[in-house]
Amino acid sequence: MILALHVNFVCIGSVGGGEISVDRSAASLRVFLEFVCIVAVNVFVLISGYFGINAKAKGLSNFLYQIIFFYGATYLFFLLIGKSSLSYEGITSVFFLQKGGWFIKSYLCLYILSPILNTFIKNSQEKQIRNILFAFFLFQAIYGWVFSNSTSYFANGYSVVSFIGLYLLARYVRLYGEKIKLFTLKRKYDIILFFLICVAETILYIMFCIYDISFLNIFTAYSSIFIILSALHLFLFFSKLKFESETINIIAKSSFAAYLFHSSYCILPIYKRIGYYIYCNYSSLYCILLMLVFILITYILSIIMDRVRLFTWKSVERKFFN
Repeated sequence: MILALHVNFVCIGSVGGGEISVDRSAASLRVFLEFVCIVAVNVFVLISGYFGINAKAKGLSNFLYQIIFFYGATYLFFLLIGKSSLSYEGITSVFFLQKGGWFIKSYLCLYILSPILNTFIKNSQEKQIRNILFAFFLFQAIYGWVFSNSTSYFANGYSVVSFIGLYLLARYVRLYGEKIKLFTLKRKYDIILFFLICVAETILYIMFCIYDISFLNIFTAYSSIFIILSALHLFLFFSKLKFESETINIIAKSSFAAYLFHSSYCILPIYKRIGYYIYCNYSSLYCILLMLVFILITYILSIIMDRVRLFTWKSVERKFFN
């Protein structure tokens, strides 16, 4: 989902009034796909909260190793083939010390804080947690979404503060979800609600563009109540599916790798250029098909590279954690 989101809006750019006036159907499809895919980050955090982060030195080391492996290996490869040069920016990017990479740093902070959050959940009553969640999301909706300029620490949901709220929400769903009717709907209603919210967001976004109303970022903020609800219902839909697949489990273990691979210092500019080239040079159906192939190839390369990472991690694990 994050690959599709980035190829749609990072490579091509946001939809504006000009694009809508030229081809409203194509523009509406792009906006709709953004709202379908933009929930990926929130869903990732919800999954972490639902199962709980068991913060240990080994797990933290594995997380950091995966990031440094992808960023370091891709940078080293481009150095060796002469397509990049040794620089301060390149070296610091390997250790995510640049301004970008907000997700990695926010999630890392969440990981560090997770023992405190787990202890709070364990030692609090259901009503107390529910009241705190209500107060938090109300506060965030006002100061971190509608009037997001009034605060900086929410950063439209691009922050550990928002991640903490999502983490606690998912823990509450796991432990006390049966007390709230919204969390116990049949899975078909969860997926219907997910798509209905995406359609509603698309219509509102297009209307704002047509009538040249500002505040478009209110729709694409991770702190948006619409995006939080759609992420929650998509997560609930999959949490209620009952099936087992070793292949899916293997692929799922490498999902984070897809983000790391295409967002690395040397790969991201190429990813942007290819996505933009496809969009500019192919029309309608061909464009969609080529984008899908491009995303699939990127994902497969990510999984292959992550297999190598897992193999090398076993040596590190045996040496330091056995």
